[in-house]
Amino acid sequence: MTLFIAWILFPLVLAALAVGCGLLVERIAGIHLPGVLVPATGLALIIVVAQFFTLDGGLAELTTPVTVALAVVGFGLSLPVVDRGIAWWAIIAAIAVLAIYAAPIVLSGQATFAGYIKLDDTATWMALTDRVTEHGSSL
Repeated sequence: MTLFIAWILFPLVLAALAVGCGLLVERIAGIHLPGVLVPATGLALIIVVAQFFTLDGGLAELTTPVTVALAVVGFGLSLPVVDRGIAWWAIIAAIAVLAIYAAPIVLSGQATFAGYIKLDDTATWMALTDRVTEHGSSL
């Protein structure tokens, strides 16, 4: 179940948040982005919002709820849904990259982080991210 959550559910939730935030940027800016740029634009918004909210320890815990709220507002403002067409090549490419990256861990059958550098592995960065989200970036 842990492998399912880490390698299937989390990417789907992140993609949904990114699309919702991308739609919000599109609506606020008054532009029409190509469909493949909506998630990337939304991820950029998530990163910027998270940066500002984690500057202060008192606001750090609000990072996740604010991000979810922005995505929900983005989806809400984009109703009714406009048929943009689906860029299947982009979806297939994203799934292929995720599958290749996940293969060593998923095929091992054990939930773990993919380490790619001898001393600075992904688990270290995840722990630092958790710390910043919980307490902000102040010392």
